[in-house]
Amino acid sequence: MGKAIGLLFFFVCFIIFAIVKSAATGVKAAYHAVFNPNQLTPEQEVLLVTIITIIAENLNKSYTPIRRNLTETLLITIPQVQDFLAAKGYPSPDSTIRDLVIQLIPRTHVYVPPDQISETIESLNAAT
Repeated sequence: MGKAIGLLFFFVCFIIFAIVKSAATGVKAAYHAVFNPNQLTPEQEVLLVTIITIIAENLNKSYTPIRRNLTETLLITIPQVQDFLAAKGYPSPDSTIRDLVIQLIPRTHVYVPPDQISETIESLNAAT
């Protein structure tokens, strides 16, 4: 009789645990769905991937770390990204596009030394 009560107690505790765990998981998912401001819509994700692709293609085509020509490469890339976004209905000023392009460089899987990024930011800020 004691084994049956112990087994019954174990199953009741297991069921209570499963209910609490599923409720907590549901609450966590609902919280992230409502309060996660960084979550992108599928359309925004496609735009971001396309922008990263534009940046990567230009870096692969014209950037050479030895020549330190990141500024020249970005002066070619920024108008392309700006035209792409304007065509998709997201017109933005040059400074916003410039900051976006610079922030997305690490996501292109093209290695650009951090000191060159800093130099480029300084030279682009001086030019505007």
